[in-house]
Amino acid sequence: MEIMSPKYRSDYGIGTYFGWSIGYLIVPLFAWLLRDWLWIHIVITLPCFFLLSSWWLLPESPRWLLSQGRHEEALEVLSKAAKANGVDINEADAKLKEVILKLEKEQTQETETSTGNVLQLLKPGMWQKTLIVLYLWSIIAFVYYGISYNTNELAGDPFLNFAAYGIIEVPAYILLLFVMRSKGRRNPLAISLVASGIACLLIYPIPEDPWWASTAVSLFGKFCIACSFSIVYVCTAEIFPTTVRNVGLGTASVSARIGSIIAPFVRELGKATHPVIPQIIFGVLAATGGILALLLPEMTNRSVPDTLKEAAELSRKTRSKTKTDTRLTMKELNKFKEKV
Repeated sequence: MEIMSPKYRSDYGIGTYFGWSIGYLIVPLFAWLLRDWLWIHIVITLPCFFLLSSWWLLPESPRWLLSQGRHEEALEVLSKAAKANGVDINEADAKLKEVILKLEKEQTQETETSTGNVLQLLKPGMWQKTLIVLYLWSIIAFVYYGISYNTNELAGDPFLNFAAYGIIEVPAYILLLFVMRSKGRRNPLAISLVASGIACLLIYPIPEDPWWASTAVSLFGKFCIACSFSIVYVCTAEIFPTTVRNVGLGTASVSARIGSIIAPFVRELGKATHPVIPQIIFGVLAATGGILALLLPEMTNRSVPDTLKEAAELSRKTRSKTKTDTRLTMKELNKFKEKV
């Protein structure tokens, strides 16, 4: 996400989730074939060792290397990329030196430490966005797994139900590839969260007959919350600056795990109280997340920030850009009048 250009950043971010869908669909297949939890865990864990052994194939992020002052290593990575893409190395070298001078100037002004930490996420201008992002990750994971655990309560074969909940994510990601290019990140995230919340609230009031009605609403909720999960990942990688991007994504992932841990207990709460209680909790929290998502800056076609100062000024720059565009338009209009 750090090295992709703004034009292709959303495509890459959403594209990674197709791998998630493949894994999602493999799980019920292994469960159906093996029928033993121990063997299932062994089979799904083995690929992780192959993945771990391939870490050396991935180059270090040149943007991160630059933020750490490791300019020669960044130049080496970019030189290989330029050669692979047929770009003039001299042109790439000149551009790199320009970026280095910019980063050195900004880091001197900010006196940022070379090692990012969680406390930097709570600095002035950043803490509001950080809290919103953490809340969104926890709520999205909470609702995502809350809906996913609903498969055993649906009519029909549980293996097919689980697979259906995985298949429904594929068209969600395909749709997002087009939506995020034209509509950005913020509004689709807000709409998908609110829609998933409404779906959660509608599941219980729908009568059991016909059986497919509640299943369709539940699948629609899964469709929407899957969209939210993939969008919030792209948003988080774009909002946090390079110096603390790893820390920001890691902290957000931790908050998501907390939400996913709580989800099954809330499901069981419905058995102890009333079946509608979990759906109300899922629906209300998803809706509040959708409202808070509107407070995040829109990052479509914009470079990701490299420093905390740039990240803190994202919202202000958006407002300033709008005002500047208006002034330029009026200036051009006045020139046109003078010519006439």
